[in-house]
Amino acid sequence: MIYDVITLGETMLRLSPPEPLRIEQASHYEMHVGGSESNVAVGLARLGLRVAWLSRLTDNALGHTIENAIRAYGVDTSHIVWTNEDRVGLYFYEPGGAPRSGKVIYDRAGSAASRIQPTDLPAQLLAPDRARLGITEMGRCWASRTPTPGSASGTSATGRAAPGVTRGTSHSWTPFTRRSLKGKERNP
Repeated sequence: MIYDVITLGETMLRLSPPEPLRIEQASHYEMHVGGSESNVAVGLARLGLRVAWLSRLTDNALGHTIENAIRAYGVDTSHIVWTNEDRVGLYFYEPGGAPRSGKVIYDRAGSAASRIQPTDLPAQLLAPDRARLGITEMGRCWASRTPTPGSASGTSATGRAAPGVTRGTSHSWTPFTRRSLKGKERNP
């Protein structure tokens, strides 16, 4: 199949306390699916484009929850790389209320997506003739955590796109992300 857009990135489960509770006050959490590349894929599919989302997920109920949520919007998830190892990434989001801002806590060390390798990806899917409009590659925060940063799609390391294909990155680098990287400051 020829897609209009192919996205590649990590999607996690978002856990939020019911408002107005804070994370440390909650005894239960609402669960949602969230990730910038899958959000882009869903948005484009809702506009009528043919979109595929690619990632590496744990082959269990949590991984399938993510796949089902994305597929429900018409995104092709048939190219997901499934693994029985690793885990699904989580993040906790606490909405803010004046005067305090929202709070995000990431728990994704060792996630299946963070361990994706170029050899995991179907090369034929990322070929120049497979996406009519382009391929949106992994976000910068995900790329900074993979074992071989920026190389999962096989083209990020050089920054060159194949002829005829537009490549891009999502810009999900936030103050929350900056703080979550083991307290180390990283340049965006």
